[in-house]
Amino acid sequence: SDGTILRDLGVLKSALRYAEGNRWIERQPRFSMPVKQPPPREIWLKREEVALLIEKAKTPHIKLFIQIAVSTAARSGAILDLTWDQVDFNSRIINFGRGHGNKRRAIVPMNDDVYESLLDARELAQTDHVIEFHNKPIKSIKKSFRKLCKENNITASPHVLRHTAATWLVMDGVPLSEVARLLGDSEK
Repeated sequence: SDGTILRDLGVLKSALRYAEGNRWIERQPRFSMPVKQPPPREIWLKREEVALLIEKAKTPHIKLFIQIAVSTAARSGAILDLTWDQVDFNSRIINFGRGHGNKRRAIVPMNDDVYESLLDARELAQTDHVIEFHNKPIKSIKKSFRKLCKENNITASPHVLRHTAATWLVMDGVPLSEVARLLGDSEK
């Protein structure tokens, strides 16, 4: 796709700039991008669609992942990295940790549904990770999530749940500064 072409060429351009800066090459070749920047994807799910996915999830780890994602707006990686010591049941807070690079992570409150689901999951936990399957932490949930979406005629990826959560917060009148804080982003 155009987005993939732009991303890959952007990485190549950065590598060439780095090589030139370190004098590994004399001068980086000049080139222009062969395609235009595609418009941003404005995909988010309706509450009924998320409820359907939760209802139709065949395994508890996918259901819990979806519940956490739409109630916290956390990135998939942050949810999959989440360990039980980051879940404070007394304060009803989830601390997603520091993050990596410029991907900041937030400390967010649990709503009642997530709190109850996490209590149930904690009782059955076999690992230190909140999201687990067959006694092992999950590295990626993309394949399972996309399969669930396809079975229910919904077009989405796990990252769409983050957009969904942010969209719902804005629709519910939460100030943008608070939405940005929960997303671990700036308002810009």
